[in-house]
Amino acid sequence: FMDDLCPTVIPRPVARGSSTPERSSLHDAAKASVALLPEWELYQFLCGELEQYIEKGRQTVAKSESTFRVNNPSSILDYLLAPGYERLHLELDFKLLKEHARLQSKKIWYTWREMLLQPVLKSYEQSLQSLRDDQQSIRRFKESVQDSLPVLQRYQESLRQHIQAVKDRKLTLQKCDQEELQGLREAIREQSQVLNSCGDEFTRLQREQQDKTQRLEDLKRRKAELEQGIAQARETLAQNTFYTIGNLQERKERLDTLCGLHDVQLLELTPQRSRWCFRQRLLLTMDRTLEPTLNLAWVTPGAPFTQEEATNPVQSVGETQAVWESMLRDIETRVNSVTTHRTVYQRVQSLLDAWHHLDELQRDVAKVQVRSPTALSYVSETQSLLIKVFFSHYGSDRQFYISFWLRSPVITYPPPNLEWDLENVYGNTSLTMLKDCMTTTGPWPPGTFYPLANACRQVHTLLESLPVTKH
Repeated sequence: FMDDLCPTVIPRPVARGSSTPERSSLHDAAKASVALLPEWELYQFLCGELEQYIEKGRQTVAKSESTFRVNNPSSILDYLLAPGYERLHLELDFKLLKEHARLQSKKIWYTWREMLLQPVLKSYEQSLQSLRDDQQSIRRFKESVQDSLPVLQRYQESLRQHIQAVKDRKLTLQKCDQEELQGLREAIREQSQVLNSCGDEFTRLQREQQDKTQRLEDLKRRKAELEQGIAQARETLAQNTFYTIGNLQERKERLDTLCGLHDVQLLELTPQRSRWCFRQRLLLTMDRTLEPTLNLAWVTPGAPFTQEEATNPVQSVGETQAVWESMLRDIETRVNSVTTHRTVYQRVQSLLDAWHHLDELQRDVAKVQVRSPTALSYVSETQSLLIKVFFSHYGSDRQFYISFWLRSPVITYPPPNLEWDLENVYGNTSLTMLKDCMTTTGPWPPGTFYPLANACRQVHTLLESLPVTKH
């Protein structure tokens, strides 16, 4: 019986005269109709589980048979040793028992399959009922179409008559007077040309009006600029009235007072030009313009330098002269940069203040050059001055440079804090001791105004205090 079990086989009645019963697959029979039903998926899953259980039962029976062949129980031995009639009676009992178990299993099997097929049959019945409902709906729709068919036929006939009337109207319109239509076309063409010419003329007039409006706005803007320039010229003229001949003497007295305060000598004062001399070293010239500007020049090129600087091996006199000339040009640019709301007195005052700082710096550098060779370089973009001082420590055969950075020396001098860097030239030992001493205690306290000569003097003092480490 277990060999005949197959969950995908449907038993069919055997026809007369046929030797073998016809067998068909349940999967093929149900796939064509209920492939999309969820009950079919459940049935497939249960059939797969049943196949696994059947395979396990077969394996168990085969294992039992092999066990019985090896170890026959006493009942089998009794059966084999029994007389013929008893053996026949036992065989009949065994056959009846096996047939009863097979039929009972088939009954349970088909009952279970019937339970599985009930949802499928129910879905078939629902599909059949929906088909019957659709058939009723189609029948009712056909009856309604049969009722409305005469109306549709009459409407079709009326449409045909209307189409014929439209065709007749078209033929009538085509037979109209072609000359009249041609005349109308010519008139329309002429009117179109007139309208196009009027549009072009209107566009040209609009363009001319825009040009005139733009020129008027430009003239107004130019007028406003001229008025503003005239007002500024009048204001400048009012602020610089010392150029007029009428009050020239009064202005000269005021300038003499200003020059006395700042040690400046007034050389020339005319309506066209004025010249001053500062400490016999700097020449200031102002020409007669709408916005007067100050022009600076050295009285003598070698005035700021000393004899020691002329013999300096680090840098030539020409290079140092170029540094001072660059700083002088920056002072001139700074004073003349903003002149609209500044009087001549204010510009001269700013110039003298900046020159005092530059003069103090020159004197300080001259003091440093007496004892140590010095090289100067100036960066006009940042208004920074680099002073490179050469030092020697004879006790340890060490020679090195200390570079001092001065930020904007034309604005204030001495600076609030000197920035420095140490560079070793040659020697047997490093400058760690000197660098640590300058970093911890420092020859110049941070945040205080300290001249360059004093800083270099304290560096020499530190060098003299270092021990002798010659090798």
